[in-house]
Amino acid sequence: TVAVYTPILQKTGCMIRISFRQGLLAGFAMIVLLLGGASLGGWLVVEHFVGQSRQNGEQALQASASIQELGERTVDVARSARQFLVLQEPDIRQRFDDHLAQALAVVDRLDALDAKPLRSLLGDRREWYEVLRRGLDRGTPAAELTPVMDRLTEINSLLKGAGQHWIDIRNSALLAELEASRLRLGGQLALALAGAFAMVASPAF
Repeated sequence: TVAVYTPILQKTGCMIRISFRQGLLAGFAMIVLLLGGASLGGWLVVEHFVGQSRQNGEQALQASASIQELGERTVDVARSARQFLVLQEPDIRQRFDDHLAQALAVVDRLDALDAKPLRSLLGDRREWYEVLRRGLDRGTPAAELTPVMDRLTEINSLLKGAGQHWIDIRNSALLAELEASRLRLGGQLALALAGAFAMVASPAF
């Protein structure tokens, strides 16, 4: 019986025995894999941040430029409306319609950004443009349309503030996302290092 089982036990012991060199190589490979995964995660975070930051910058420039252009178009709309109220000339009325169409095109461009702080103000602007247009169609006295044009000018100022607020919100959200990713990556890196050292220090090695 002893002669039969002893070789089997010896063979089994050889199968589960790992040399120091093999353990060192396995531990090194595990460290490389864990740290490589953490590095890949960090690279993906940076790539996402760069892409999102670029998109935010482009949209911020677009919003600022469109708001400024809308202010200029509103000045043209109000000027041509006042001129038409005094002179009642068809050419001036056509000029008003052209300026209004250009202003509404800018409103649509801003609306396409889907900026929540701007949404209600853009809707108000459309309504007040329509009030002004209908007033000119009906021959409303200038004294009654002056508050309408003043309101349009007021909305210009509100849009500038709302646009800057929207830009600040997006930048803050991006920085918060970056900070959360940094903390998450730091935790993953610490876990990877702890796991790697634990494997190296294991008695099996």
